[in-house]
Amino acid sequence: MKNKNDFGLIFWIHLILIILVYASPFLFNFYIMIVLVLLYYLQIIIFNGCILTEKQFGKREYMTFYYHYL
Repeated sequence: MKNKNDFGLIFWIHLILIILVYASPFLFNFYIMIVLVLLYYLQIIIFNGCILTEKQFGKREYMTFYYHYL
């Protein structure tokens, strides 16, 4: 599925954040990770989803970064 926003700035920011999340056990203290996870869940509750996903793909149900690219 080719989209005009496929490999724009939002894609690269999203990808870098996902890589940081996967590497976070090796990079950050456990307490910092707890705060970051709580901030993530707060974002989901307040904005009803990921801000970057909504910015990149619009407000579509079941659309995620992984769903679109993988």
